[in-house]
Amino acid sequence: MKRHFEILGTITCILVLIGCASSDKYTSLASHPAKAEDCNIDVYMPNDVVKKDFVNIGLFTVEDTGLSLNCDLENSIIKNKKAACLAGADAVKFTSIQPPDFKSTCFRTISSFIKYK
Repeated sequence: MKRHFEILGTITCILVLIGCASSDKYTSLASHPAKAEDCNIDVYMPNDVVKKDFVNIGLFTVEDTGLSLNCDLENSIIKNKKAACLAGADAVKFTSIQPPDFKSTCFRTISSFIKYK
């Protein structure tokens, strides 16, 4: 009987840990060679104007799973920058940033990955 509780406890811990990550989704619009995940990349907030000519190469969303941890705006920006580098982008342009509210304790973001012409 004690063994059953150990197994149940282990499964519960695994499910809780899996559920603590945010839900990130990338949609590729064009393929480009990946850069190092810590590459130097420009970040534009929703009201910023991109003054260079560019093309959108992908869309990225960060959402709350209900049990997400480390989902403040700073961590969302870090996730976006890392994913943009791996997608070969030159910049991240946030199109939507939703702060925590009664539905979620996390920041939720939508961004475009852009490549300068």
